[in-house]
Amino acid sequence: MVCAIDEKRFKIVHHDEDGRFSETTTDIEWMQAIANDGTPIWIVISGDGYILRNKVERQVLDETKLVFFCLDGPWQEMPIHEQAWKFMKVWPKITETAKTSKHKRFRVRAGASLAVEDI
Repeated sequence: MVCAIDEKRFKIVHHDEDGRFSETTTDIEWMQAIANDGTPIWIVISGDGYILRNKVERQVLDETKLVFFCLDGPWQEMPIHEQAWKFMKVWPKITETAKTSKHKRFRVRAGASLAVEDI
């Protein structure tokens, strides 16, 4: 999921709904594309922790102005209905963090606290 944020609202765009990208678009390609499209702030919400572990992808992420929230491992293990209500519950923390933090990389924990942490 990718969000564009301005001071009053969020526009949520799923990777697969953005006509610029297909299933075969690499992480490097879509990160560079959204970073260079003129939108003031892009917020990426992803369950793909590999982006943070892969040296090349991490470098591209670091070179962009993208704000990156990584859903930690347990998110991928839970049923979709549980993901949905937990995500809705943590959404205000994500949006507030995106607007106010000077950090650019965050982990969204799926535990009882649904914490948003700098990484």
